[in-house]
Amino acid sequence: MIRTNAEITGIITGDSRIFGADATFNYLALKHDPSVQIYANNAVDGSIPDQIIEPMVPYSHDRLFTGSDIRNRVFPWSINIHRGRGWQQKRTFYKNRIGYIGNKADEDGNVDDTIQVRFAPRNISLITIQTDCDRIIHDAVITSFNGDIKTNEYELKDNQSDTLLIPWKGRKASIISITITKGTPGKRIWLITFSPTKVEHYTEDDIIEIKHEIKKAQNKEGSIGRLYIQSLSMSLFNNKERPFDFMNTKSDLYNSLRKGVEISVDLPLKGTSFKKELGVFYTTSWEVSEDTATAAVKAVDYLGTIKDNEINELIIDNTNVMDCFLTLANRLGLFENKIDQSLEKIALAKYALQGKAGDLLNNLCELSQSVCFMNARGNGITVRKIPSIRGTSRYPLRYLTSGDYSKSTKNKMGDVNPNIIRTEYTIEEYQTNEVIVEKEVFMYKDFSGTPFPEEYKNKGIFERPVGAGTEPSVLKIFKIPEHYIHTEITDPFTPGTLEYEITEYDGEYPEEEKRNTVEVRVWIFNKPEEEDAQFTIAVIGKSSYEDMLLENFTQKIEKRPNDYVDPDLSKEDPFERNKANKPQEFEVKLSGKYSISYIIPGNLKKELFDFVITKTGTGCLVKVWNYSVLEQEFAVSIYGKRIIESKDNRVILLKDDDAIALEGEITKSINLKGIASDEIANQLARSTARYYKTFKNSFSVDPWADPRFEINDLIALESPRGYGYTQGIIEEVNTTYKGFLEQKIKLLESNKHNRDCRLFGELVLNDRPVMPAIQEGYV
Repeated sequence: MIRTNAEITGIITGDSRIFGADATFNYLALKHDPSVQIYANNAVDGSIPDQIIEPMVPYSHDRLFTGSDIRNRVFPWSINIHRGRGWQQKRTFYKNRIGYIGNKADEDGNVDDTIQVRFAPRNISLITIQTDCDRIIHDAVITSFNGDIKTNEYELKDNQSDTLLIPWKGRKASIISITITKGTPGKRIWLITFSPTKVEHYTEDDIIEIKHEIKKAQNKEGSIGRLYIQSLSMSLFNNKERPFDFMNTKSDLYNSLRKGVEISVDLPLKGTSFKKELGVFYTTSWEVSEDTATAAVKAVDYLGTIKDNEINELIIDNTNVMDCFLTLANRLGLFENKIDQSLEKIALAKYALQGKAGDLLNNLCELSQSVCFMNARGNGITVRKIPSIRGTSRYPLRYLTSGDYSKSTKNKMGDVNPNIIRTEYTIEEYQTNEVIVEKEVFMYKDFSGTPFPEEYKNKGIFERPVGAGTEPSVLKIFKIPEHYIHTEITDPFTPGTLEYEITEYDGEYPEEEKRNTVEVRVWIFNKPEEEDAQFTIAVIGKSSYEDMLLENFTQKIEKRPNDYVDPDLSKEDPFERNKANKPQEFEVKLSGKYSISYIIPGNLKKELFDFVITKTGTGCLVKVWNYSVLEQEFAVSIYGKRIIESKDNRVILLKDDDAIALEGEITKSINLKGIASDEIANQLARSTARYYKTFKNSFSVDPWADPRFEINDLIALESPRGYGYTQGIIEEVNTTYKGFLEQKIKLLESNKHNRDCRLFGELVLNDRPVMPAIQEGYV
């Protein structure tokens, strides 16, 4: 719950409050625009030019940008045989903003550096430039073009500021360029932001209605942890001049009403400093009424836009849930993340962050029994543990009287809560090949054969000792190797003919000389008649966790087309070499959980063939240019590591015997993967049991809207029938603004503390985590 002082709390809970609405639309937000290209020929190593296109947003790893000196980052994860076998770009996670770092100014500050941003044609009203305070751009020329036609030019002279917002008169543009001629002496040019902007502000005078929802991304019945997606719908009534009409070419918004427009919305409380930040959203659809001067827009938060993006190549050893959340957030370009520190205690032996981004976040939430949602600034995730019965679920943050809410409806989670928690878990491990670590071959002809004792001839194998009490023909001792699996003998065990016994001694065996050894005894009673008959004792282990062949793929490539143009072999970049010709494309898909280490393409001559291989979320994409008049074959061998589930499945059962006696057995099964130890699995099983003991039914209410409510807040409601009060944690929040606020919240009912904290305040302070300053606000 958002904290406020007593004065603002009184206004929010009172009946004379007035809320306004502020919405900012950035129609040129390029965060989700695939048309963007950045030309930065002088970028140095460590520079990340694609950060400059979005004012103060994190690194967007899939952005395309070109330039000879940064060709290794033109198409992320690409390799090309003509630059050496197995060349691979390594992706790095950037916690801080870096941007473009270019040429170095001389002692007088003179420099020559140019950066260009290209995008689909659109109207712009502002250009944002931001540098470091220690590396000021003093002189520069900023130019905009629509195709080859210059639409505006601005000269920057003797500038001393590190942040510039330049009003732009040129209406339509598809290119903006900055040529820097003077910077800080002896320092490299550092450009953090260089982005076209078209920002429009709307207030309550323009807005008819705003609907904001925070809902579960996947609503599994009875599940605990959950990822939340926020959505927004807004109606505007300032369309009298038809600026929102898609076909109105005279509108400043023409060609800007598209998916991905960035919207930030606040609900300020008039007369105070408080405002509710609903968040940052990206448009998914626009709708314009033909009959009225209104327009409507729908949007979702950043997690809603990328939840179906495929994530791959991340296999983490000896990690924990908190680090997995941070790694995944960094991969998604989120850097201001607030994650519950207690999740660091949930250790994972090995975890593969592979699959759709939304599913991965949701799985981590289920594993850690926490909730995850975007923060209000749209640049990070917030992850919170679901409150337990201890402490946080005992003291409601807000008490609603019977007059503060209406329309209470209850929905059962189930007839009865489970009284048996069955937790099954496995450890994931790298797939390896079984190999013979050590072996020894024996010829039968070298043994005379042992007579079989008469007293055991009529007894079965289970009625006598192996070897029938005789001395073994072979006694062999092997040292147990690393990654040991088992020891085997090539010939089958045949009672009375060939018998053997294999004994393994672990590192804790009392006799020191036998520790970590395998002892093999073989009895040969009847020998084969063949002269060259033999048997082998082999110690089998796993190969070391080296890269293995994941996929071997061959594709036929059609001969070059009739309109083929000879490539420019002087160009370093394959796309520049072959820009006159269209490549043939095919995709190699991999299954399961894997990590690609390198790719080896077929050995083809540069004069007859060219290609680029790009890693994708499901394998790799191959683009090829066939220079030959004949059909060719192209082979791709992909090497890396693959993760499989261990065959060692374990189960923990927790039972509530009293509840079983009363209700019968009601089982809740949980399947966990990658848990590092029995202790962690047992801890999660117990917290699951506490959850089902603490929380009961889900129900919805329409309260006197409180914009301070957040997911997981515990609130209490007075019963209108005089049954005391009910309390629960907030699961979902729907807020509507129509000049005033309306709200619907969904809660999960929890057990109540057996003492009223307002009556027993002093006792509570001695043994409960309640602060005196906010004592009166608790039930």
